[in-house]
Amino acid sequence: MQRDQLSVGDLASTMMLCTPKQMERERTMLDILGQSRRVEQQGDGTLQIFAADGRALTAN
Repeated sequence: MQRDQLSVGDLASTMMLCTPKQMERERTMLDILGQSRRVEQQGDGTLQIFAADGRALTAN
């Protein structure tokens, strides 16, 4: 990470047995991480990762 930019290399995941809803969440999360362009740390300590298409992940 450099300043407010995030660069993510090749991503991988395991083929664990999950529900379809859990698998969709994982695919979405990996897709957003793969497209990540900017990060912001909020005052409450949460971290937001923004993809090029405007979607975001929030970690707390």
